[in-house]
Parts: sequence; C-alpha cells; structure tokens
Amino acid sequence: MGLNFNDTLKKAECGDIEAQYAVATAYHEGEGVEEDYVQAFKWFRKAAEGGCAESAYRLGGMCLWAEGFKEDPGEAAKWFTRALAQGLESWQVGYESWRLGDAYYFGRSGVAIDYAEAFKWYRVAADAGVQDYMVKVGMMYAAGEGVLKDDAEAAKYYRMAAERDSWDGWYKLGMCFKYGVGVEKDSQEAEKWLLLAALKNHKEAQYELGLMFVAGDAVDTSGSDELSWFKEAGGRGHVLAQLAAAEVYEGRGNLSGAYAWYRIAFSNGNTSSQAKMELLLSRMSQKDILYSQVYHAQLLTSFAESAACKAKRALEEAQRKHADALESLGNCYFYGRGVPKDYGHAFISYREAAKHGSSLALYHAGLCCLNREEPYRNEIEAYAFFSLASTFYGLSVRDELAKLEVRMSVDDRARGQEIANMIRADIEANKLSK
Repeated sequence: MGLNFNDTLKKAECGDIEAQYAVATAYHEGEGVEEDYVQAFKWFRKAAEGGCAESAYRLGGMCLWAEGFKEDPGEAAKWFTRALAQGLESWQVGYESWRLGDAYYFGRSGVAIDYAEAFKWYRVAADAGVQDYMVKVGMMYAAGEGVLKDDAEAAKYYRMAAERDSWDGWYKLGMCFKYGVGVEKDSQEAEKWLLLAALKNHKEAQYELGLMFVAGDAVDTSGSDELSWFKEAGGRGHVLAQLAAAEVYEGRGNLSGAYAWYRIAFSNGNTSSQAKMELLLSRMSQKDILYSQVYHAQLLTSFAESAACKAKRALEEAQRKHADALESLGNCYFYGRGVPKDYGHAFISYREAAKHGSSLALYHAGLCCLNREEPYRNEIEAYAFFSLASTFYGLSVRDELAKLEVRMSVDDRARGQEIANMIRADIEANKLSK
C-alpha cells in the first residue's frame, strides 16, 4: 500500500482519519495485510464517523454488494446519504445508487417497497449520467410515482437521456412532443425523435410514427410511410401495429395483404381481427385467398428468421457475459480478492475467457505463466499469450515481450509462436461454433 502498515495502524488508533481510511482500504483490498472485510468495515466506519465522505461511500458499497456481510440496502442508504451530506459529489455515488433504487422500487433484499426512496436514488444515478435511470426518473415524474407528478420535469429527464443517445429517451421525448406533455406540442420535433428511435428498431416508436403518417402529422423524410412502419413494428410483435398494417392494406384494396396481417394479429391475441377476416373472405376471390396464404407463409418465415437472429444475438451476449464472469473469477484468484492468491486457478479461468475472445484475459494468462512458482513457471507460454494478445487484438504488451525476447533463444520464440497458433486455433474454432 506504499506505507508501513503498522505505523499507519498506530496513527489510525490515535484518531488520524486519513490513516483510518488507509487502514480500511488495506484490509479491504488485501494490500500489505491479509484481506479482512470485518476490519475494513470497522475502520471505514471510524473514518466515516470522523467526517470522511469517501469512507461513508465505501461503507455503503460494502452493505450494498454484500462484502463480508448480508446485503443490506437500508444500511447502504444510510451511509450513501451521509457521504453526500459530507460533500461527496452525486456522480461519485451514482453508479451504485441505481442498485439501491431497484431495491426500494421492487422491495428486494429485505426492504419494503418505497417509491419515494427509490426515486431519490434513481435521481442520484440519473444526475450522475446513467442513461437508463434518466428515463426511469422521467417515468416516475410522469406517473407521480414517489414524487409529485410533473410532466415538465419528466420531459427534462427524457431530454437528458435523449441527448446521450438513449433509444428509450428518444421515444419518450418524441411522445412528449407528439401529445404536448411537459413541452409545447410540436409534430416536427416529435417525428425527429421518434424517427431516431424507430431507425434503431424501437417497435413502439415505429408504431407511433405510422400513426403520425396516418394523421398527416409526419413528413416522408426516410423513404417510409405508415404501412412500412406498421409492418416493421408488427414484425417485432407489436399487435396493434399488425392490426394497423392489415387496415392500411384493406384501405388500399389489397385484400390478400390485409387478410394475412389480420391472421397475424389474431394469432397474437387480437380477437377483433377474427370478425374482420370473416368480412374480408366474403369479398375475396380464390386467387386473393391463395395470394394471402402465400404472403402469410412468407411473413411467418421472416418472423422465424428474425427470431433466430435475435436468439443468436442473445446467445452471443450470454457468451460474452460468460467470458466476463470467467475473467472476473480469474481476477479474484490473480489479485487475491476474497480468496487466497492462486495463479494456477487464475490461469485456468483466464484461458477459458480468452477462448471467448477476451484480449485482457490473454494478457493476464501470460502474467500467470510468469508468476506461477516452479516448476509451473513458463516463459515460453507467457510469450505465446503476450504475442497473441498483441497481434490478434492489438493489445500493447511490447515491454513484456521485449523483456522475454532478451532471455529467449530463437528456438524458444519459435516454440512460443507454435503455442500461440494453437491458442488462436482454439479461439477461431470457438467463434465458428457460435
């Protein structure tokens, strides 16, 4: 920790707040002393009670993330509140406070549902720049949930999110302008923000744009019209958009298209579509019915393909999170966070994370090869991992490679490259299997 721990501890015991914070941090991080969350909590508390805002914040984090204790949002709220009162900026607490807000909003982890308390912590997160919670704060203002209803404040927070490229922020702000809620009604502004969200496949925004075209409140600036937006939203499961697409087709005299979309809407629970289908049948020729059946089959096929793509993306995201979890586990063993340091266990986790495409895991695997005790220390394998991290992902490890190359023979480097090629093959094979 850059200090003599025993000397610092003596200062802490004499009431030195900076020393108390330093001792707490050492115990929390396992720096210069064995990790001990009980001692960390004790010294953070002493420093916090002496006026150290950062210590109060760290205490709140320990309570919130169950570090050495059972998760306790109520206690976390107490210490975060003290940290803010003692001068800590909201942005310093914001990236923790959303979790606290969730605990009160949903009644998790032993606390009762309390919308006012949830709003308080969501707003801290929003004011700290967390996009999703800007939208959430706006929604709570709009609903009067935990705070007095205030449409202007709702629009303000939606705009904050929208200006940070939040898709939901674009949609919510567009709806404010469309209906004049919290802002002056403005169709051009409404279309501007809804279009941004619609182009990102936000189905509610697509449906609302379609309605604007129907009402004559939108200008065709994107090469689309009401039918195209209803079909886009309908293809993503928006039932009212499916019904609207059918009605537009019917209004344009395309009975086959109308019947196919009514069938889609009915299959997704819109019971009013059944009567509309029965009326259409009396007007349709055999050719119309045949075309409708073909189009309906094409729609179902396209929906299935879209669902397959969505499932693939979800799988890729799950695999990415799996890699992140493996890397985090490796970090625990590498740095001794909550468990004794063990470079062997760390290496196993990093190696698996690297197979899923983590460049930092490759780098850390190389460090494990160098830090492991004999006979497991292996500079050739370290060279392989560093080399691969550098050439395959562009990660800068030039210093590490240069130090190794000085000590390695030509044959050693060649062997290291062979190992790197084997690891690369594993990574590529894992990509193909996805």
